[in-house]
Amino acid sequence: MGVKREECEKVLGKEQYQEIFQFFRSKLNSDTDLNEEDQNEIDQIVADKLDETRNPQVLYTLYKILHLEVEVDNCKDKAEALRSNIGQVGQQIMAQR
Repeated sequence: MGVKREECEKVLGKEQYQEIFQFFRSKLNSDTDLNEEDQNEIDQIVADKLDETRNPQVLYTLYKILHLEVEVDNCKDKAEALRSNIGQVGQQIMAQR
């Protein structure tokens, strides 16, 4: 994932990559469903920031990186919840002895 990120940063510039990535991440992590206004903002970012790259692969790669990072975050959350549940079960077993 690091190599792909570096490629995107090289094409877009590190600052612009971070700006676009954080924008998409905030939209993806929103508690509400995307609406027309959100879609217009996404379209505007793509038109303003990504059209000039002349490289459609950058948007696809950015999406894949974002998707994978969200999946990693979800797995971390599930692992933490599982760890907590195991701890609680362990305490219950010890209390029964």
